[in-house]
Amino acid sequence: MKQIERARFFLFAGIFLLLIAGILSITAYRGSPRFIYTPEDDTIHIYTFSDSLEWKGQSSVFHEKTDRGIRFTYTLQEGYAYPYAGIGFENETELFALTEYDTLLLSIADNRTESITVCLNTTTEAEHSPSRVKLCKIIKTGSSDTTHPLLLKNFIPPQWWLNEHDLFFEDIQELRPSLHVESIVLTNHEQNTITTPYSTTITSLAVTQKSPFFLLYGIVAGAILSFALFFYYQRVPQEKPAPLPPHKNILLQNHIDQDLQRLTDYIGSEFDNPDLSVEMVSENTGISRSQIPELLRKNYAMLFRQYVNTLRIKEAQRLLRETDRQITEIALAVGYRYPSTFNRIFKDTCHCSPNEYRKKEHRHE
Repeated sequence: MKQIERARFFLFAGIFLLLIAGILSITAYRGSPRFIYTPEDDTIHIYTFSDSLEWKGQSSVFHEKTDRGIRFTYTLQEGYAYPYAGIGFENETELFALTEYDTLLLSIADNRTESITVCLNTTTEAEHSPSRVKLCKIIKTGSSDTTHPLLLKNFIPPQWWLNEHDLFFEDIQELRPSLHVESIVLTNHEQNTITTPYSTTITSLAVTQKSPFFLLYGIVAGAILSFALFFYYQRVPQEKPAPLPPHKNILLQNHIDQDLQRLTDYIGSEFDNPDLSVEMVSENTGISRSQIPELLRKNYAMLFRQYVNTLRIKEAQRLLRETDRQITEIALAVGYRYPSTFNRIFKDTCHCSPNEYRKKEHRHE
């Protein structure tokens, strides 16, 4: 009985320590922040951008240095389909290495905005394009001076960026965006109103992480609990399960081969559908959303969108060789809503424009 009591003591001690570790992790002490920008720092390059500077829009933007930090002021105007304005921070000699941190600290003052979009222009570890990924998070700023802790794991690519690169959200994991950041930018929220002046002062940018002490504390508590559970179940008598009745062997075909065949057959018949997506394929094949990109990656070393684009470009090449249809018609016929997207992907794949490809093939005939 003493051994059983001892096992129970270790079991409850382990549970208690795990609870303490959980509470401490919620309010964990964070180490000293590493500052990316402060008003005294002259090594960071600060720049502004807007639709009027990069396109033919009319939005205005400017920034100025004050005692408190960088004052960022902008007014959105009509003239561009999606007006925008922003301010960026970059180190011209090296990337911001944020891999050892988990939180971005944005401190603002004299705020005259309701919301701000914070974006990280990151590099990727994947060999295929795009080589950079934009990860963003929208924050409610409020009117008072405050510091906003932004968990880096909560930054995600905005939908407009995915559309621009003809990607799905599921593809981002395959691109493996790193936390080696080229620049940190603050831009308007998409719901900001036209002709209303907005402004805020960025007093500092910093990154920080939770103290590793609490991680170690949790590991120790978990080890004690695991030992206690093992010791407890070794010492406490357990009922033996009833033996299994006789059974026969069942032969099943390889599910992976069947799923792959079903997947490629369906995509092969629907690649010209502009609405083709992982969700659509999953609904019509019965293959889970998470398994679809995994099957394509393991068997073809491609993302879902890359595989679809490969089929579309291959068919577009055939139509360019064998028909005299216009480029726009071919783009729509193989599944692209916008000819500009088709032209960009065709050129990235074939290293020439569709028109150049057609001329080259006709010369070889």
